[in-house]
Amino acid sequence: MESLAGRRFALRNSVLYQRASMTDKSTGGGVWSSRSVVMKQEPQSGLKMGFFGPMKPLSSAEHSVEVLPDGRLCARIHHEPMKGVTAQMLRWWFENIDGFTRFNGRDFSGAPVPVYRLWHPYDHIQVSWARRKHDDSGRVTAGSIFRIEENLDGRLPVRAKVWISRFDDGACNFDLRLGGLISVGHLLHEYADTEDGCSFYTEMVLGSSMPLIGPLLNRFVRYRVGGEEFLRTWIAHNIEESGETEKFVPRLYEQANVDGAVAEAAQAIGRSPRAGLEPRAILSSRKCSRRASDMDRWRLELTGGLEPPTC
Repeated sequence: MESLAGRRFALRNSVLYQRASMTDKSTGGGVWSSRSVVMKQEPQSGLKMGFFGPMKPLSSAEHSVEVLPDGRLCARIHHEPMKGVTAQMLRWWFENIDGFTRFNGRDFSGAPVPVYRLWHPYDHIQVSWARRKHDDSGRVTAGSIFRIEENLDGRLPVRAKVWISRFDDGACNFDLRLGGLISVGHLLHEYADTEDGCSFYTEMVLGSSMPLIGPLLNRFVRYRVGGEEFLRTWIAHNIEESGETEKFVPRLYEQANVDGAVAEAAQAIGRSPRAGLEPRAILSSRKCSRRASDMDRWRLELTGGLEPPTC
């Protein structure tokens, strides 16, 4: 097994960050900004290096981009099955995607880091819940709202709110809206258990099929996000992040269940969980509030460059 020191060395040499001036301007759903990230590739394979090794290439999935008859743009990806992952794990992952973990690739003794950054350390900045709606069983359900901040390929900024249209054991789907009112697309995440692991299908559609106003919205969306170039960049990003899922989500899911059982046992005998019994795999983002500008700091913390934050 690769040593932690070896992982730290790989992480130090896998990416160089160049800070650029942040240029923000208001848009209906959020804030757009510019930020430059320069990435190094793993010399032998030519692939980007994630926290857990080389990330998956474009060739690992079936993907396409097309213009629909009504003028909307559509990108589809059929990913390789996620080994060791279940549909239940993926639902749990999307519910807890705003959390923190101490997982360092080997155990849970590392510094706190946002789990969203483990999914894609180059492009992801942060994700949060603008509104979290629960069903009768306490699970997050449709009607909830995500805030997403990321830079695709380190150069195409995404600052947006997305409205969850379906959230269950088979899918986590988003509506994309202009100004929070007008639908201008969707993002689908559909998953199911298979013999080879968990199947995963993603689809992004940009534009509107509304009569009369639809063509105008489609031209606006293409101008705003970059059209087919944006979708092809998103495809590469999505294949890379989805490929990381099997490398850490099962460990986080397992540890969270263990910690939950310990906490329930402590409450059953009338004791409050001590510090040593508190969940270590997923730390509440409410306790560790950080700005997007702090993300480089977390990267350095994992590599031993800084002391971990105090939550």
